[in-house]
Amino acid sequence: MILARLKQETAIQHQQLEHRLGLPASITSRTAYTRLLADFLGMYQPLESLLFEHDAWRTFDPHWQTRRKVPMLLADLQDLGMSKHDIRDLPRCSHVPTITMFADVLGSMYVLEGATLGGQIISRHLQPLLALAPDRGCRFFSSYGANLGAKWREFGQLVRKHVHDDAAEAAMIHSACMTFETFDCWFAQQGYGHD
Repeated sequence: MILARLKQETAIQHQQLEHRLGLPASITSRTAYTRLLADFLGMYQPLESLLFEHDAWRTFDPHWQTRRKVPMLLADLQDLGMSKHDIRDLPRCSHVPTITMFADVLGSMYVLEGATLGGQIISRHLQPLLALAPDRGCRFFSSYGANLGAKWREFGQLVRKHVHDDAAEAAMIHSACMTFETFDCWFAQQGYGHD
């Protein structure tokens, strides 16, 4: 129920971000793709650093480390020719959503985990176009691969176990909306789409 409500409550922000990025059609070259991944890293790295600091992960999800996307982004950027020095010097987002309780974490994670679903479609488009593979340059968009459905169901179970009351639901929805808006602002600052 909460996942359906999240989808409904975040629909406007989700559509706005999708419109801004215009994926996968907006990516027509390796240069544009590399830039996109660099900009995703600029958002994901500070956000994941914040989200995965929460101690509740160890209690509620024994496989929480497998949900990190930053290692995939780093590997993809190196596959595409960026040095560790160049990657280190990329801009990072300095404004991420406020996270206090685990419901806030789950709200932000709803955005990140949901992105893996669309990522599969983007991956299938980009692999033949740019001569990529799930283990070479397209790890981030391929993410969980054949385990995608299982990982999404696990996330849904985690949400249902932890979010029991109206206050937690409201916090999760607010956090998801703020995460979408933060992504949108970050990509606007990087010159994507039109305001």
